Amino acid sequence: MWRMPARPVVPVLAVAALAYVLVEQSALDLGITAGVLWCRRCTGGATCGAVPSGGS
Repeated sequence: MWRMPARPVVPVLAVAALAYVLVEQSALDLGITAGVLWCRRCTGGATCGAVPSGGS
C-alpha cells in the first residue's frame, strides 16, 4: 500500500495549531466557546431555546 511520505505531518500541525489557539485565548473566550459547545452537545445541535423556532 502506498503512503504519503510526510503522512504524520498534517495531524501534528493541526494539533499544534489547536494547542496554540487554546493557549492564546482569554478565559472569557474559552468559557463562551465551552458554553456553546456544551449547549450544542446537550441539545443535539439545537439552539438551546435562545431563538424561538417560530418567530423573531
